[in-house]
Amino acid sequence: MRRRPCAGLAATREHPRERVYSDAELRAVVEAVSDTELEELVPLILFTATRSEEARSARWEDMDLERRVWTIPDVKQGGTHVLPLSTGAMKVLAGIKRAEAPHVFPAATRAGYVDHPQKAVRKVRERSGVSDFRLHTLRTTVRTRLSELGVAPDVGERILGHTMGKIRSVYDKHDYVPQMRVAMETWARTLSAVMRSEQRQRADVAPIRPSR
Repeated sequence: MRRRPCAGLAATREHPRERVYSDAELRAVVEAVSDTELEELVPLILFTATRSEEARSARWEDMDLERRVWTIPDVKQGGTHVLPLSTGAMKVLAGIKRAEAPHVFPAATRAGYVDHPQKAVRKVRERSGVSDFRLHTLRTTVRTRLSELGVAPDVGERILGHTMGKIRSVYDKHDYVPQMRVAMETWARTLSAVMRSEQRQRADVAPIRPSR
């Protein structure tokens, strides 16, 4: 009898890396970030679905506030990722005091922007009661909510800056910015309703229907 290569090894259990925050948890987190390093960072991530490092390292020169687009350097794939800025994202940026430094969240670090704010994250966990709060889970939550709103998978993945495969990138040259803008504005209205704790927070937001 042939011996299996993995025979004798203990079986490993897979655990989901992420989960999705409920409306109540989102409200608790946003309330808990007040007077911390995350006060503007968390709302920006929520309105843009960006990675923590993308938001922390954001540069004003990469944001065209007139056209309402953010050209994000793609540190993993190279190139750039163009993301439309929703009304909600624009309000967050307008509330940030602009310093002489090039970064939106400047800090006296080697990189020039804030490091991963572990201390602030722990404080938010204590204040909010969301014991497993992580910045990256905000991104997962937004992506999931976009699907709930009827956003097409292609559009949702492009909002996150994910590539759609080599063959498709060769033949499909559309930038999807108009579709992403519609999706992000719909999400911004939904998120704002959640923050206002409205009873009809989702009933009055029409899902995005695929065009025929």
